[in-house]
Amino acid sequence: MNVDFHTTSLLVGGSLVRFDAPPKLLELAKAAELTRKDRKNARFVSELGASAWRRAAIFSQGGAASLNISVLGASVTSGCGSSEARHSSRCQNLSMALSRSCNLKGGWVRHMHDHLAKRLQGAGQGSEPSTNVHFRNAVGMSYFTHCTCQFVDRSTHVIVLDIAQVDAPASQMAHLPTLTSALRRCAPEAALVLVVWPSRSRLRNDGALLERLTQTALGLGLDVLRMDKLLLVVERSLHLHNHSNGWCRSTSAFTYAQRGSDTIHPSPEGH
Repeated sequence: MNVDFHTTSLLVGGSLVRFDAPPKLLELAKAAELTRKDRKNARFVSELGASAWRRAAIFSQGGAASLNISVLGASVTSGCGSSEARHSSRCQNLSMALSRSCNLKGGWVRHMHDHLAKRLQGAGQGSEPSTNVHFRNAVGMSYFTHCTCQFVDRSTHVIVLDIAQVDAPASQMAHLPTLTSALRRCAPEAALVLVVWPSRSRLRNDGALLERLTQTALGLGLDVLRMDKLLLVVERSLHLHNHSNGWCRSTSAFTYAQRGSDTIHPSPEGH
């Protein structure tokens, strides 16, 4: 596998789209000094999904075909917030207008794809992964319970769900069993991951409900990535360092878009 990390090809709704190099950003994990323990505390693994991950791992080592990943989400998946200027510009020039456009070029899905491709290449395993992205702004879990096989199929190895921003945790718990069943009918061999990037208000106020959502997902065989846990570590760390490094005065202005006034979408560094 020979991957060009200056450009990235993603399937967007099934159509191939090529993105040029993203802007250079301060990597949030390094800026906040996230440790291996911090990452482990935010990752929850379901024993029920272990066999699907083993199949995906074996396939990624096969070398012939691509590891097929499908990402289903809303506006965060589409890259909303990632088109703003980098923190060193937007936080020092408060009169600068900030873009509200949504673009996969700097979004987390593109970063995930590039990182995975680089890791596979470094390990000499398989070909570049194929990432298919489906998103629609302001939709919750119930949206993907309809016509589910349009989004995933039997060739899908990993499904990533990024739809925790719109619905409240209680609503997500109500819809998650139906969505999980629909996904397994269409992609019975796929490993499932729920990414929990909460709105800023829920980051502080819905901890108990997010714990219940995690347990519900684990019981259904989904792995869970709790971004809220990482964000709290990030904000504590940045609060200690931001003044001496010239970063955003408010840590929420560093991790969330519109200098923190957008409580839903990540900033470029947040993505």
